[in-house]
Amino acid sequence: MIKNIIKIIKSNIIYRKIKFLRQMIKKRIPLKKLQFQMHIVDHCNLNCKGCGHFSPIAQTKYLDIEKFEKDMKQLADITNKNIARIDLLGGEPLLHPKIIEICNITRRYTNGTIRIFTNGILLSKQPKEFWESCYKNNISIVISYYPININYDKVKKIANTYQVELIYNYKGPSERPWFKPTIDFEGKQNKNKSFSRCSDANDCITFEDGKIATCGRPFHIKHFNAFFNKNIQIHNEDCYDIYKIKSHKELMRLLAKPIPFCRYCNRDATIITNWETSKRSINEWM
Repeated sequence: MIKNIIKIIKSNIIYRKIKFLRQMIKKRIPLKKLQFQMHIVDHCNLNCKGCGHFSPIAQTKYLDIEKFEKDMKQLADITNKNIARIDLLGGEPLLHPKIIEICNITRRYTNGTIRIFTNGILLSKQPKEFWESCYKNNISIVISYYPININYDKVKKIANTYQVELIYNYKGPSERPWFKPTIDFEGKQNKNKSFSRCSDANDCITFEDGKIATCGRPFHIKHFNAFFNKNIQIHNEDCYDIYKIKSHKELMRLLAKPIPFCRYCNRDATIITNWETSKRSINEWM
């Protein structure tokens, strides 16, 4: 009986509105400390269907080291190095030929957590200098499980040798949910609703080439536009120029609000699916 009452309450429109408002309020509370991710490459050595970063259709491009250090210095100045976490992503970040230098630069400008997210394919092939850099800079390695053949025991042994922390995303491929992101090409979604229901908004803050955004979509959509000859628009307020931001407080406030690009994200249509290799079909993102 109690379960039925709860079910009726949850189906009530007033309950759903209250829940939506709570989500919206939570999302719009600025974080106390900056945490962000950087895609040091956009391409990948895997080919995942419906990749949220559009890596299967991204062109090869590597993070510019000199520009990166300049931007990191600016971020450190704005935040007074009050950066809680930096995640180095891709594509596959270990494809960057200067990954060791990137590790050293990143640590120079933050006392917070640094993590490298990798599919693990290239880990056992990394030189000792890479592992030594991870140890020296206290950088953890996060392995995302995919249904591919990797000798995890070998990787673990190497990491233990250099005392580098390994973190595993999910216990195994069968336990990992695969989410298919869905784009509304006409941009008819309610940006406030999309923002409040988005797991990325004000959580997967993304930094690229001197600009920062509440999520990575405004940066990654260029690959989709180029490959499929589309013209999904990027607005000036989708991402913010760090050289125009005057304080940490201003930065965090900007990141905790919906952006114009939210109108392209159909959160209701996001579904859980099985991992497959990409055929680079536009349907993978529709």
